[in-house]
Amino acid sequence: MLASMFALLGMCINADLSAMHSEALNFDGGPLAYLMVLGWSAIGWQLYFVGVSGIVFLTSSLMSCVFSTVMIAVVPILAVIFFHDTFSATKGIAMVLSIWGFISYIYDGYMAYKNKQDEKSNHLEEVSTR
Repeated sequence: MLASMFALLGMCINADLSAMHSEALNFDGGPLAYLMVLGWSAIGWQLYFVGVSGIVFLTSSLMSCVFSTVMIAVVPILAVIFFHDTFSATKGIAMVLSIWGFISYIYDGYMAYKNKQDEKSNHLEEVSTR
């Protein structure tokens, strides 16, 4: 909310609100559709940041970054499906790299968990042989 207020203050200082008025008048769906797009975009971003904050609070900031990285792969696919966007080679490379990073993170977590389980079982074997 503070960031939104800060952005609104900057828009007032820069006189961007008058530019938004002319954009709304020239918007294809009309001024009401323009306001709806702005409003729902603001609500969507607020929900996104609350979710990211929740992930940081409940897990870690690294996990939050991992989910954000996965979104690099999801958003272009959704744009192609719903908005018939073009799928360029740059988007493909970004998707491959983000999926690779996500899989690497999951694999590292799996290996850490497996090593922890192995250490526990080794410790139990040592205790039981005494």
